[in-house]
Amino acid sequence: MITIKKTTAFLSLFFCLILSQTLSFAIADTQTYCWENMDPILKPGTNNHDLIFDVESEAAIFFLPDEDTVYSYSFADNNWTATLSPDMPESGLWTGSEYDPINDLVIATCGSDAIGDLETWSYYLNTNTWTNLTYTIAPPIRVGHGFVYDSTAGKFILYGGIKEFNWEGGNEFYHDTWTYDPGTNTWTNVTPSANPVGRWAFGMVYDSNADKTILFGGGHDLGDGSFGVADNETWAFDLSTTTWTQLDTVTSPPTRSHHRMVYDSYNNKTMFFGGDQDDFNAQSDTWIFDYESKTWTELNCTVHPSKRWSSGIVYNSITHEIILCGGMISVSPRTFERDTWIFTYDETCDCFP
Repeated sequence: MITIKKTTAFLSLFFCLILSQTLSFAIADTQTYCWENMDPILKPGTNNHDLIFDVESEAAIFFLPDEDTVYSYSFADNNWTATLSPDMPESGLWTGSEYDPINDLVIATCGSDAIGDLETWSYYLNTNTWTNLTYTIAPPIRVGHGFVYDSTAGKFILYGGIKEFNWEGGNEFYHDTWTYDPGTNTWTNVTPSANPVGRWAFGMVYDSNADKTILFGGGHDLGDGSFGVADNETWAFDLSTTTWTQLDTVTSPPTRSHHRMVYDSYNNKTMFFGGDQDDFNAQSDTWIFDYESKTWTELNCTVHPSKRWSSGIVYNSITHEIILCGGMISVSPRTFERDTWIFTYDETCDCFP
């Protein structure tokens, strides 16, 4: 009798172990990842190029002025396409670009030297057509500024930047705030009573749920002509009152610059990946910001892109995915990534506890 009981207990334990191992393998096989390396055939590299989502074409695009080329990514086909665009503006200080969903155009700000005002151009992907928009007043030329589309007001918002990229010093920082109205082709300096200290290479997005423009980090002005020092401040701009407010966040990422932020309108979250913690110290962390709770949360992802800064990143408002492309990993020698990643905000994936 004792032998039978022992045998039965042993068999029960054996089958429990087998079942446990089977379930473990099943869970491992069904594990999903927030980040996925798409590994397309064509692998263009980006460095400080804005990635824009064209809603009508359902494509992510970026401009490579040095090659007069427009790269577009099809989410459906997982494929990049290169198109020559000979009428593209001169490369020079190529800076902010954003999508105008009302007119189905990309609005791009750029300039050919460090003197004068920013040029404003529109680009229509379907016909590969560029138009130089003329105006009476415009912001002074700059690089490393924030440029976002406020969908509530139907206007673009520009903030900050530096006059030119000067390794020798003498860098001039801006802390002004402008709006651009595509309907009237008009730039307006809104002159808020208070604003963040002058900075460049920061992250900036428009949070449509909060109706606020969110700014994080960047190299802020030390007043010595240098490129400044990265900080971890979070600010919000309210266009209706033309007011900047520094947010007292519950948590915050470490200091950061040369990072790109994106707003996920489906989940009402702002997100950024990687960036620089001063002196080209590349990072590979993923952070999410919730405006309502004023909370930054780091996502501990098993799979994620490698360390980098100045990647291209944009939100696909149709599939609710975020695409990241390229980014710098070294200045000397000058090296950048050529990979393409998709991030999906899903609390069942590996990034969430």
